[in-house]
Amino acid sequence: MMSIKDIIKERRSIRAFKDSAISKTALMEILEAGLYAPTACNLQLMEYIVITDKALKDQLVKRANASTRIKGAPVAILILYDKRYHGAPNYNFIQSASASIENMLLRATELGLGSLWIGDVGTPSIVNEIVKAPDFLMPVAFVLLGLPSEAPPQPIRRPLESLIHWNTFADKAVHFPSSCNPKNWSVIQYSEFQKRHIRFGSRFSSTSEESRVLAEMLKEYVGGLTLDLLSSPGTHLYNLGESLESMVFYEQSYEIVRFINNRLSKKGLHPSGIVGQGSRLPFREGSFDRVICYCKMEQYPGPYQLLVEARRVLKRGGLLLLVSRNLLSYRGLLGQLNRWIRDDAESVLRYHGPLRLHSSRELIRNVRKVGLNIRKTVGVTDSKKAESWRKHFCRLIFIECQKT
Repeated sequence: MMSIKDIIKERRSIRAFKDSAISKTALMEILEAGLYAPTACNLQLMEYIVITDKALKDQLVKRANASTRIKGAPVAILILYDKRYHGAPNYNFIQSASASIENMLLRATELGLGSLWIGDVGTPSIVNEIVKAPDFLMPVAFVLLGLPSEAPPQPIRRPLESLIHWNTFADKAVHFPSSCNPKNWSVIQYSEFQKRHIRFGSRFSSTSEESRVLAEMLKEYVGGLTLDLLSSPGTHLYNLGESLESMVFYEQSYEIVRFINNRLSKKGLHPSGIVGQGSRLPFREGSFDRVICYCKMEQYPGPYQLLVEARRVLKRGGLLLLVSRNLLSYRGLLGQLNRWIRDDAESVLRYHGPLRLHSSRELIRNVRKVGLNIRKTVGVTDSKKAESWRKHFCRLIFIECQKT
């Protein structure tokens, strides 16, 4: 029998469920656990709507814009709370509902069921209309339940000491610039932001057409010892598959290396991860036959130094395989315009950190400046490749460079 400490640490956010019903007995035990959560003034003003009807879930997604994930679970519990008694500024109705949700998640874990809480309930008025709830009940969240069809590893947690303050607040955090321009970021800020960013691991897709096309292109260069620079979030490595056998990937924190290894282990892949800090790579000159730099030139503070270091660790005759998002593509120009209009802290989160796109001509100029020869330039948009003048306007640019 698991202790409460074991249950807390064993709980996972499950996003893939088996198409199997769960017993009503187990469901009632989970709901009862929610009932026994502490609530403001012990008013117990939560309401649970247990949704198993697929047509009703479809309505919530299509009409109310609720999260599509509710369609993938056998049971979706909608938690509502009476907002008439505890509204702003304390939001006690949200806190009370949240305590109830946590109890349900822990009881589900104890019973061997998968669970996931989702705050993306959709438009509250339409949700209430669909489930026939009165307006004074506020939809707070869904709790999804079912038999899990995945077993995700324990997610990365912040060091406990980094969030504890005794008596008064002591600022221990690395603060980020309220700007997307990498010139305003230090290497330490960039590294710390990446560590926070990987906590959104479930959001990273490995199925885009462009990533598959580029993976096939990179596979053509398999052979010899390969270094992948600043690999987070690891999507391109995930797509490379068995080509990773002769590869080392470099990152700037153990947390990121662990995150990437967890992702790749799902496919039975176990490349070596090396950790270093600062702008100088922890490798001797001429160590690698290939160096891959995948969509980091536009993010990293000091991209030119990154090219210098890539050249240094390459053997003579070795290849740098450079992939970068293109400023002169439709998406690139639109994104740049948005960043010019609004370059603030919200933009930093939206674009996942610092970001300054380069044109293909600017990339080629910098590559030549560090003493590398251009052997091939290819543009990629969706599943299409271009080597003519059109490559300068594709979303992604692939450049093959050689150290002579």
